[in-house]
Amino acid sequence: MKDGDQNEDGFHAVCAWLKAAKLITGSGNDFLYEESLLSVRETMDPAEFFQISRQCIVRLSAVGEICRTEARVMVCLKDLGVQFKVSRSRSAALKRALGKGRSNPHAITR
Repeated sequence: MKDGDQNEDGFHAVCAWLKAAKLITGSGNDFLYEESLLSVRETMDPAEFFQISRQCIVRLSAVGEICRTEARVMVCLKDLGVQFKVSRSRSAALKRALGKGRSNPHAITR
């Protein structure tokens, strides 16, 4: 699977959906892909995508904001208003990944 197979703007997130993967594009469309999240992850460029939990992988450049609720760290995708929970064990690594090569890295806010 190549980025952009489903839509010219590519996909911004991939989430586990039963025994398949649900791909969410930059325009907000979603497509069911009949592969497991693990299978899809193996085809992705780790410099562009980050697995934020067991159920979800996001494109780093699509992350608009990281916020903290009372109980969780959440990722909000740019222009989509879609939020995903970030695993506690992966939140520090996500911050580092977002900060790589950027002059103004994303900060977790309350």
